[in-house]
Amino acid sequence: MVSDKRLALIVDLISDNLNEEAGPVKGGLAAVNARVYAVKACRHRLLDVARETFKENVCDIMQLHSSLCEKYELPMILLYQESGFVFTLKKDGLEGELPKGFLNVTSQRGRWLFSSLELKKLNARMKDSLDETLILSNKIIQDLVAEILLYSGALYAASEAVALADLLWSFAHTSIMRNYVRPEFTGTLAVKAGRHPILETVQAAGTLVPNDIYCCEASHFQIVQGPKATGSMSGKSTYLRQTGLLAIMAMCGCFVPAEYASFRIHDALLARLSNDDDTEKNLSTFANEMTTSAMILGLATPKTLVLVDELGRGTATVEGLGIAHAIAEELIRIKRTGKSTTKLGMVFKYRVVDGILNDLAHYGLQLAALADLPDDVMEEGKKVAMALSDLHAQQEEQSEAGIIATHRRAVLRVRMMYSRKFQYPLAFGAVIIGNGGHINPPLYHDYEDLKDYLGACAAQHIIRFRLAHLPILRSVGEAESPTADCREVEAVDVYYDEETFNEAKRLLKVYKSEMPREAEPYTCIEGEVARKRYNLSELAIGCITTTAGAVHPYHFVTSIFSRLLEDYPKHFHLYTGTPCTSITGPSQISACYVLHTPRGIISASHVVHFTNAHVGALIPGLARVVTQVRETMSAQRPGRNLPLKMASGRRSYVFYDNPSQKSFDYLTQLRGGEQELMFGGGFEGDGAMGCKSSGMYDIHSAALVSGALSVYFGAANWGAEGPSTIPDNNAESDREPWAAGRVKALWSGEMSASADEFPWVGRVPPSICGRPAPPLTSNNTNPRMASSAEWVAAGYSGEGMVHAWLCARAVALMVLGMDGRRDLDMDVEGLPFGAGQTVHEWLPACYMISEARLKRASRNQNFQKRGRGTSGKMKVYPRR
Repeated sequence: MVSDKRLALIVDLISDNLNEEAGPVKGGLAAVNARVYAVKACRHRLLDVARETFKENVCDIMQLHSSLCEKYELPMILLYQESGFVFTLKKDGLEGELPKGFLNVTSQRGRWLFSSLELKKLNARMKDSLDETLILSNKIIQDLVAEILLYSGALYAASEAVALADLLWSFAHTSIMRNYVRPEFTGTLAVKAGRHPILETVQAAGTLVPNDIYCCEASHFQIVQGPKATGSMSGKSTYLRQTGLLAIMAMCGCFVPAEYASFRIHDALLARLSNDDDTEKNLSTFANEMTTSAMILGLATPKTLVLVDELGRGTATVEGLGIAHAIAEELIRIKRTGKSTTKLGMVFKYRVVDGILNDLAHYGLQLAALADLPDDVMEEGKKVAMALSDLHAQQEEQSEAGIIATHRRAVLRVRMMYSRKFQYPLAFGAVIIGNGGHINPPLYHDYEDLKDYLGACAAQHIIRFRLAHLPILRSVGEAESPTADCREVEAVDVYYDEETFNEAKRLLKVYKSEMPREAEPYTCIEGEVARKRYNLSELAIGCITTTAGAVHPYHFVTSIFSRLLEDYPKHFHLYTGTPCTSITGPSQISACYVLHTPRGIISASHVVHFTNAHVGALIPGLARVVTQVRETMSAQRPGRNLPLKMASGRRSYVFYDNPSQKSFDYLTQLRGGEQELMFGGGFEGDGAMGCKSSGMYDIHSAALVSGALSVYFGAANWGAEGPSTIPDNNAESDREPWAAGRVKALWSGEMSASADEFPWVGRVPPSICGRPAPPLTSNNTNPRMASSAEWVAAGYSGEGMVHAWLCARAVALMVLGMDGRRDLDMDVEGLPFGAGQTVHEWLPACYMISEARLKRASRNQNFQKRGRGTSGKMKVYPRR
């Protein structure tokens, strides 16, 4: 094939037309010259003239360059670009400015690029001659290619011969260099000390463990099993792939990596060695697995080498075992009888409808039947799967751990949608994480009003409910989110008005007299002692201190989400930027709720509203009694004198400055980075809150928050403005979200304002949500869970940090049908709250949502007339 006369003709054509030095050259003038002089001289007279003109133009440019270098005594270099030649000069080779007469001066990587009027003229003439040269050269080369194509058959034959020679040489070279052996062909597959031909080239010498392979008529079906402790990573897949590769190498005529090798003559190698889906064929992992298995059973003969890895892994364990068992028996039968079926294909005939999916028993077997597996294989698979299912069910029913696992699986089969971009928030839990992480429950501030409104017993119950959040959140933070820095702090209530301070002391006295154990950490400090101890301005009247908590809220929430997504990838889904715009209630056609989002609809048997201030958007009945208010939040760099005096993040402050409106601002400090002060306040009011996106702030509130701290602490305690880690005039800082001054960032977040100042928790009556309850049918009931419904935990009135966790826990237990159990403690060692109690015993009764409560709250005339500060500490509760 390589002695074909046509090959000599091709060589002669090329040598007659092209220079021997012609070839591809990368970039610059060299690449241009390679194209200009690719065709031999005297091949075309006009081409010769054009090339001579191009050469003269380039020489003129070289002479101009030399003359300018001598005239100005500059070490200029001539550089060719696509547009022509330019002068270059290193910046350190120039003192002062360039001489006059140079044009288009630009800076590039430590050098100057420029031109001149004379150079531009010479470039224009050079480009004209170059274009003419390339047009003529390209025409000659195109004609040459057209002639060579007439003999292209010889090139194909020659390339095939060269490829075969290269293959044989590669076989020989590899076999010699890697100590391969010549295989024998007998009736037995036997390999001694076989090695994986690819792995031994990438692993260090001596680290690859050789393995034996033996398969004869007496043991033609084998199962490879790894150790129980590490069965999923013991090298089984590598062993199977090694077997297939060695068989292919031997059948191709190559030596194999082993000490001895004997192979059978196979008519085919059929393998299923991966667990991937097939998007092009619209097949899931398991569907692709069954289709491949059906193909193997249809094509296999007694002489076929079949390799199957992890059969049945894509479905439930019992179904996978049943199918694997049946396919194994069918392969043994094919070897024995030599008969197989060839019926292939998979057709799905399902229609998507609204509603809750009934659990389909052994759906994997039904799917396998669509792959046209033989009937006897399906029968055997069903028999094994049913036996395993019955055994598993008996064991699970007898296990208390199985019951708890069922509840856990049920609660984590959740789709959570979250959006900060739209007016309407979401069902399933919009978590607002834009606060400062201030865990400081209102206690003495509220106790007297709570007692007058509800009675002493109920008031003390609420106080203990709020206090329980301190150890619970610290415990959760330590276990789930170490980066959230959930910690105990000293809380300091600072008063700047005599009247307000006197009222606070009176309330504290009442609180201490009736709840002495809970009030034990409180201390009242006045005058100069308070100002010096807590580094306050001369305007401060006095302080009341206790223990509280602080946390980095963003790290706290995102760490928990990350853990849930990692531990429960099939049951927990988080959709950000996805608002729930409306909910369609159950009907006679569909017994489930339908949630409408911009990304499509979601059907659910339970809908949980953790949407706080936005709850009225999806539960119309609560829109009258839970409204939105805004306050501004900031991250600020402390003054130079302040960080050490703030106890390095172990202290928080609440500042009270207006007795007429009972207003306050609050402050915590981060312990890492720049030790930023998380300062919030600046009440913006309520009303038409949809006009602003979350995160935007009111300019007046922002101005108040930005300048208040140096007033609260005093100029001497604040000191000069603290240093910023963002350098001035830094190009990268334009892309950073942080400002470089005192105020690092400003944002605004929505809080809820509840008409009766209490959260709304529990099952939402249909009259309040405006949607009918689902019918009690077998499709939407679960004996281990509550019946389908909508649920809510919202309306925290600015105190979500000391209400949201336990309110959400109460709803979760209600949904699971576990609200009546007394053996579920708070998972915090030494915490007496809730021990041995049901949900309805430890959750304050006034928090439960009901039609009667809604009517009472709607009658609150003061709800729409409140000013700044009525959400949070020192509320005024409506009288009965």
